Amino acid sequence: MNIYISIDMEGISGISSVSQTDPNNPRYKEGLYFMKRELEEIVKILKNFNVRKIVVNDAHWNMDNLNFIDLDLDIELISGSPKMLSMMEGINSNFDYAFFIGYHSSANTIHGFIDHTYSSLTISEIKINNRRVNEAYINGLIASYYNVPVGLISGDDKLFDECKNIFLDCEFVITKYSISRNAVKLKNPIIVYDDYKNAIEKVLNKKIKPLEIPKEFEIEITFRKTEMADIVEILPIVERIDGNKVKFKENDFIRAFRYIRVIINLARNA
Repeated sequence: MNIYISIDMEGISGISSVSQTDPNNPRYKEGLYFMKRELEEIVKILKNFNVRKIVVNDAHWNMDNLNFIDLDLDIELISGSPKMLSMMEGINSNFDYAFFIGYHSSANTIHGFIDHTYSSLTISEIKINNRRVNEAYINGLIASYYNVPVGLISGDDKLFDECKNIFLDCEFVITKYSISRNAVKLKNPIIVYDDYKNAIEKVLNKKIKPLEIPKEFEIEITFRKTEMADIVEILPIVERIDGNKVKFKENDFIRAFRYIRVIINLARNA
């Protein structure tokens, strides 16, 4: 069995402050410790279940947090940025399951811990076919494009609330309980790691289907500032809806995702 892991940081157990997720902050080393420790536990569990191949895509910030200097693991590691598929770089049809580790709720989630959707600086909301979406759903569609089901998602309880009616057969590991954007109630990491063992055992004994891919996508993006919409409006595919909002349509989700990435990068330069 082959497992693909996309690992973010905000939803990792033990992380309780945005400062721990910022490579420019002295407290980042704390967050990195928890991130590495959680990945090590997950890989150990997978190896105990005789998983043959594990590919890990570093999906946080500049996506170069993890390295083999500190990781003595039998994995393949994808690191750095930019990457064509960003948080999902390296996914293909050879994987049995995708795992989303350390994820978080979407931008503008009430009391969501470090809530954002791909870019906290630019994006206020992303809708796909009139549904407000988070990174897990976007990345789940990418996995499903390659016929790979999402078997496990971990992160805070607000993420679970957003995902439970979408990833119906997926296993969830709740790592913390959100109080506000900058406050959480942490679960003991030892309990979280035991939850991973139980969840992974269930996943490997299931037959989960990929998400259903719509035939057409209407992508609606709301920015934090009007000047961001001003510059993005230059793109021929984009229709301006109001001061902060644009939309476009696409029938291929990988193309749609690449447009989202371009739009986010344009908006950052506004």
